[in-house]
Amino acid sequence: MMTKFSPVVWMASLVLLASTASAQSASLSVEGRRSTLSFISDAPGERIVGTATGISGSIQTDLANPAATTGTIQFPVSSMETGNAMRDRHMQGEQWLNGGANPNIVFTIERIDNPTVSTNGNRTDITGTAVGTVTINGVAAPVQAQVAVALNSETRTARIQPTFSVSLAAHNIAGRDGAIGDTVGATIAIEGTVYAAWE
Repeated sequence: MMTKFSPVVWMASLVLLASTASAQSASLSVEGRRSTLSFISDAPGERIVGTATGISGSIQTDLANPAATTGTIQFPVSSMETGNAMRDRHMQGEQWLNGGANPNIVFTIERIDNPTVSTNGNRTDITGTAVGTVTINGVAAPVQAQVAVALNSETRTARIQPTFSVSLAAHNIAGRDGAIGDTVGATIAIEGTVYAAWE
């Protein structure tokens, strides 16, 4: 004997499935006004610390499968500042980051390795290694970033904290003769706090 499937039950099932999917999936849209990145060049001749703003991007993740996280975070070369206007112009110029021809630095996330997920009330924390590419000077190179993501289901907000480093040579950045390794570090450390709306 076939049991009739009530339309009310059918609708309730759809609502339950939709709410479950919404709770598990998160589409994050970066809020540039609140977000900042910092970078450090550490060389024998000089230690340079700077910041970057104007951050944008989006990230898609699934709380049930955070390893499948994808997305992009980018910021304009023109927003990078070190506290020295002349140095900033050189840094953004053709010998270095070449911001005129390649205006943005872009971090593309392909997946998260070894993710961990913990939930406490309205907050869900995801940590792991974001694997992808970073494009600087128009050249993409593989990169791995340690990342911590805190999601708040009540306020529908997220905080993303990446930490990674990039090699200037990997992006065909030659700089001024003899500067790299002397006054500019061959590897640049980057970290930040990126805020996003959970859509």
